[in-house]
Amino acid sequence: GYDNTVEEMKPFYNQCYAKIADYQKEGFKIKHVGALSKTDLYKLYQESKLFVYPTKFEEISCITAMETQMNGLPMITTATAALPETLGKDSGILLKGDIKSPKVQNKFVNSVVDLLQENSLDWIRMSKKCNS
Repeated sequence: GYDNTVEEMKPFYNQCYAKIADYQKEGFKIKHVGALSKTDLYKLYQESKLFVYPTKFEEISCITAMETQMNGLPMITTATAALPETLGKDSGILLKGDIKSPKVQNKFVNSVVDLLQENSLDWIRMSKKCNS
């Protein structure tokens, strides 16, 4: 999160916060941690199991992908823009196709669920690859 959200983005962020609250009421383990220092962010990455990043954003690099890899956190994302070059080989999953497609969404969700299974060999392999 950011402490310096621009005025025109406040309605969007408020909508996100409301969605988080709705999920929490349903018993999901989700929370907004707010703005973190780099040290706290990296600690959170190291305590996490997977960085889930469905995107269509045409970025030229992804600092988050570099930072998650540095902290041993596999990423699942879409093969968009520079993500195939930024995300290291075998340190996550890059799904091809439009994330708005139901077929791609289904594959994305199934991949997340598979990786979150206890003792997932794919997750173990990816986490080790992130640190190499």
